[in-house]
Amino acid sequence: MMEYPLKYAQICMVLGSLFQAYAQDIAKAVSISHCLESEIKLQCEKLTEFSIQSLRINQTQTFSHTLTPAERNQIERASNKNELYFIRAKLDNERDSTYIQSFCKATDIVDSSFVLGVILNVDAFGRPYAVEVGPVDPADRRLLLLPEEPSDGTLLGLVTVLGSQSAPTPDVEGYRKKLQREQAEKKAAESSDNRSFLSKYWMYIVPVVLFMLFSGGMQGGPQGGG
Repeated sequence: MMEYPLKYAQICMVLGSLFQAYAQDIAKAVSISHCLESEIKLQCEKLTEFSIQSLRINQTQTFSHTLTPAERNQIERASNKNELYFIRAKLDNERDSTYIQSFCKATDIVDSSFVLGVILNVDAFGRPYAVEVGPVDPADRRLLLLPEEPSDGTLLGLVTVLGSQSAPTPDVEGYRKKLQREQAEKKAAESSDNRSFLSKYWMYIVPVVLFMLFSGGMQGGPQGGG
């Protein structure tokens, strides 16, 4: 009889250790890097890193990256060529080939005075699964969080973490009550009409009777003699 509780305890221990390992995996820092479409020298240089557990959902974190003259020239050159600007996000404990990526036009970065807006989507366990990048609207109130004024010598960023949202559950109880109400209204309408069959349908019966009478009269009329 002790076999099932023992197996249950073993399963719980295994699941607990797996969950603990997964939680430790999530606690690793997420790094955000940038690179350009055709510039090999700017191959995904790290801009910032942070722990997702240190951020609440929908909270915004800022970062500041001082651009070297070579970086700034490469971004401006990519803008003049109408090329793309890439952002990559990855967990630090994952392989370099495992990352999520987004891009925008390099002209957007230059036109926004080198201010990035980054949105990091995470699942229910806090693990990132999508990233978005683009210029920040000048009216965006998050710009007040920036540690310094925008300039062409510094790349400033606003990173917002968004959690996954569950879909709304169907209102089964409301639907059931609606059906009950419709059935009750239908029964009430049927029971309130107590007229006889003739009273209800005389308008349909009378034309049929008249048609039959006239048809019979025409068929039974006098016929000419031979």
